[in-house]
Amino acid sequence: MNFIKIILYLVGVYLILGGLASFLKTLSILDVFGIFIGFIPLIIGFYWEDLKNFNFKAMWGILLFQWFILFYVFFNLRSFNFGDVATATTIAMAATVFTFVIWIRVNQSVKKTPEYHVADSTFKMYDWWHEINSTNESVEFRNSVSDNEPLLEMNLLLKQYTKAYELESEYQNSKSSVNRTIVETENKTIEGINVRSVNSQDTNKDKTFLDYYFQKNGKYYSIHLAGYTNPIKELHNKRIEFTLESIISTIN
Repeated sequence: MNFIKIILYLVGVYLILGGLASFLKTLSILDVFGIFIGFIPLIIGFYWEDLKNFNFKAMWGILLFQWFILFYVFFNLRSFNFGDVATATTIAMAATVFTFVIWIRVNQSVKKTPEYHVADSTFKMYDWWHEINSTNESVEFRNSVSDNEPLLEMNLLLKQYTKAYELESEYQNSKSSVNRTIVETENKTIEGINVRSVNSQDTNKDKTFLDYYFQKNGKYYSIHLAGYTNPIKELHNKRIEFTLESIISTIN
């Protein structure tokens, strides 16, 4: 699990349990505020590697409830410690600003999907990929985060086939490669399209190869990803998921 996710979970649980323990002693509405503050790092942690699907409804709901509590406190200010109220207000403002930052980041990342071509098809890719080679029937990319660190390098090759049997032949070859160990074969649905996948590794298990085969609108495609095993599993897993969804949903 990602280290940042663990920290966010721990902070959230700490705030919730601390606020609950204090509430049982004081029955203060500010402790209720503190309990709900704890849900914010929990939500952020849960979606930390999947910001594209961030649950903004839950986050806005928690923030709205917190501001309702603060408005109640403001109208009954004499009943509360001014320092506690100031701290709660600062936390609510910081959480609101941070949520806006996440919202802006997610919307920008969705928009940053340049259009590319392969054969007679067009598709969109996220901007963390850059094109390094292309032919009429294929286009190759490298992930931009690998520029200064070769071990993080990951390549992607997208191919289009003219005949169904060409796609089938490549799929069968990927399942029986002499130089690779097959880890898993799977049929899955991505963006409503049936996709056959082959997960394999080299003989030393240092590198992982992810191959995907699918048909869409009467055209035949394959996506081939290759990189060092640990980064693909630990660092690039969500990027791979988003990339596949972007290509398969937009290719036409």
